[in-house]
Amino acid sequence: GVQHGRHCTVWRVLEDFQEPFTFHFLPEARFRAFESPAVQAALTQWGFGDQAQQLALYKFRVEQPVEDMSQQELQRFVAEFFCCRDVRGVLQSKGVYASKPEKLKPEVVELSTQALNMQFFDKLEQAGLVSHTGHIKGRIEEDFEGIPLVNMIREAAFDEGSEIYDSFSESDRLEFLYRIFIHLNVGGASNQYEDHVERYLEVTKCLIRDILSVKTADSGEIVSTSRVLAIATLGEDSVLFRKDHASNFCYLIIDPSMRHVTLWHYGYVPFW
Repeated sequence: GVQHGRHCTVWRVLEDFQEPFTFHFLPEARFRAFESPAVQAALTQWGFGDQAQQLALYKFRVEQPVEDMSQQELQRFVAEFFCCRDVRGVLQSKGVYASKPEKLKPEVVELSTQALNMQFFDKLEQAGLVSHTGHIKGRIEEDFEGIPLVNMIREAAFDEGSEIYDSFSESDRLEFLYRIFIHLNVGGASNQYEDHVERYLEVTKCLIRDILSVKTADSGEIVSTSRVLAIATLGEDSVLFRKDHASNFCYLIIDPSMRHVTLWHYGYVPFW
């Protein structure tokens, strides 16, 4: 009986052991739309630095299967990703520093990738944020945590006290498509923003196609096969952004079938 008991324990320990996730940087990976001259010109104009270098878009391969990860596994996945040598090497220049995986306490929110059609943004006109010609309605500038609220789109995105805040529902705000659009609208420190909405929509469409993997479902509908994680912080011993700012963002996009992980990171760089 004693022998048998010990034997079970050994197996239990083995079952609890989880092989750490390992990641390899894929420097050859291309993001065709992101790298196209038209998108680069727009991103540079919107203040993301020359050739949009403040927007880091990198691809990695993960060696372990990543299908159907639970919330707990996702936390471990994110912690081990930022501590991996290949990832550290790539992110050093961005000022990102991760301590040991067991010390990391990443704040992770999984986003939805259901909205893929640009009709999602019809509500901009319905809510009166843009006119029927696509002109973005302006407003008296007000500061929100370092983001100048210069138009109605930004007011609806950030000002919870505003009556137009409800233009986007809570579930809208968890759509990756919405996040991309708002990040482009906010831009970087020296943003020369658009008066019309078309260019933001165009670049949003380009980027979501570049970043997400999709397939055609049996219904004929295009659906995303990627999982998108928004990471707000890595915890107190680590640095995800050099400067604390409301416009910072960091996403990990996991393509389980290809075992690819795309990192999309922006840390605010002051203009002076």
